[in-house]
Amino acid sequence: MLAGGFLVSLRGWRALGSIALAVAALAGCGPVGPPGITFGEAVPAATAITATLPATDANWPDACAVLTDAEITAILPQATNLTRTPQTVQIVGDTVRNIAQGGCLFTFDLPDLPDSSDNAKITVTFSSVGEEAAVAAHYADMKRFTGDPVAPEWGATECTYGKIIESTVACYRGNFAFSVSGDSTVGGLDNPARFQIWRDEVSAEVVRTLVARMG
Repeated sequence: MLAGGFLVSLRGWRALGSIALAVAALAGCGPVGPPGITFGEAVPAATAITATLPATDANWPDACAVLTDAEITAILPQATNLTRTPQTVQIVGDTVRNIAQGGCLFTFDLPDLPDSSDNAKITVTFSSVGEEAAVAAHYADMKRFTGDPVAPEWGATECTYGKIIESTVACYRGNFAFSVSGDSTVGGLDNPARFQIWRDEVSAEVVRTLVARMG
């Protein structure tokens, strides 16, 4: 829930919730906060995410097709007005390739006071698709720009936190290296923990959703 300017997870942030409620009580007649934001858990679809090798521009995964509306609302049940916008991904190898469908920006609405549209987003990007050894090597090189490893229960072979934006995670599993990021401008998400909360409650569940379908 959101209270006194803090976003409170329904799973892992009970201690933060206690603090938020205490702050709200001390605030007395302060401004009314936005409605509570409910977090859910990954419910992966049955359809597998497969790689066609060698990965060409034409058969690169369509990032806008890898998350269904139902998968997103399982993680954020209050999400409405979902839209998808393809994001071009530049792949630098022997040649420079621009993959039009390699990334996707998912935008949607979450409850807010006052009402606002497109106030939340998730971005999924496939940075490498290929033989497992090549993907692992790509990921190892990419780790120079990321942060500490994430706990393995997310399901990927490995994930690391972003160094610049903490809601971003870079992961790899099997034939895929990918990143997940996101954020929200919902009132009450302007506290210092906003990116860590989004990472642990949203980005983590998106990763779990994707890797469960990668086999």
